Amino acid sequence: MRRHMLWIYVGGALLGAALSGCARPLPSPAAPFPTCSPSAVPWVQPSPATTPAITPSPCPSPTLAPATPTPTVDVFSFIISPPVSPNADAPLSISTYDGFNQATHPKVLYFPEKFSGWAYWMAYTLYPYCNDDYENPCIAVSQDGISWTVPQGLQNPLFVPDSLEGGQHYSDPHLVMTPLGMELWFRFNPYFDDGRNADGNPGYLMRSVSPDGIHWGQPERMLTTHEGWEVRLSPIVMWEGGLYRLWYAERDGVLYMRTSPDGLTWSPRTACSLAVPGHKIWHQDMIKTDLGYEIIFSAKKADATDNLHNQSLFYAISPDGITFTHPVNIISPNPRPGALDNNSIYRSSLVKVQDGYRIYYAAMSDYSVWKI
Repeated sequence: MRRHMLWIYVGGALLGAALSGCARPLPSPAAPFPTCSPSAVPWVQPSPATTPAITPSPCPSPTLAPATPTPTVDVFSFIISPPVSPNADAPLSISTYDGFNQATHPKVLYFPEKFSGWAYWMAYTLYPYCNDDYENPCIAVSQDGISWTVPQGLQNPLFVPDSLEGGQHYSDPHLVMTPLGMELWFRFNPYFDDGRNADGNPGYLMRSVSPDGIHWGQPERMLTTHEGWEVRLSPIVMWEGGLYRLWYAERDGVLYMRTSPDGLTWSPRTACSLAVPGHKIWHQDMIKTDLGYEIIFSAKKADATDNLHNQSLFYAISPDGITFTHPVNIISPNPRPGALDNNSIYRSSLVKVQDGYRIYYAAMSDYSVWKI
């Protein structure tokens, strides 16, 4: 069986008008920062909107998409053709609360019948010049997937840590629909007052629930126990058959999966069969479609000395979310000088629409500027 995948990339000539909302004058740094530096941008305490606490159980159940049937096709017989010239010509215009407009780590959900009046919902974080002080979860919405704004009644960021001591910060947002509503999952990188930077500590998974995508409950810690020294990078959360399924990468470059009936009690982790020779899986997104579990993930060289530079994006598919086809490289850094994505391709989001797929990919330039 031969099957070729159709790819639609967001960017270039598809870009719409500039966004409105979430506006603040853009700061003017004296000069562009040439390299990633944790102290490149001074931290400014944002002022998130006050949101009422939401008790999950009374939340009105949203209209969920019909359950995707178990695929019956043999995905291992597919011939997957990499896209031709996949790099976008220009980034999306996403205004951010800090004024630097450097969004990254998108997770996009598409609603053909719309959710709270919008067809596309995106969770993302900021990472201006690689400053993780700003990696707080934010929300944007769109009717066409190209022009993005902030929905009325919501103010970004949704949440900020109580303290930035020891480098602790939030990161890695993910959206999923469940009977409780729209759920936002993200990582908390804690500081334990032990002299170790937060990035070197185990990570917690947080969850907030919203009935409408605008009013969010206070975040709660969901997965707090660890097997070893887990950091749980770029969590993917799905709701299937009354269970949460969770995938995340570890520093060993392996993708792991767990299940839970309530998001609090979790099964032991299972290592997935997914690997790129000479690389380590780093950040990923996955959707379940009529073909199976389709994943895109960024991977770095196994001997890389850092976690940001020179990564590429890969695609694979699985019938069960555990055993995957051999990954195919679909987007690599653009060799063109001055390109928005000429240094690294990072965590991206895969969306299936009526006429194919859209990939919202995060990228870093040689000037350490981040865009989607």
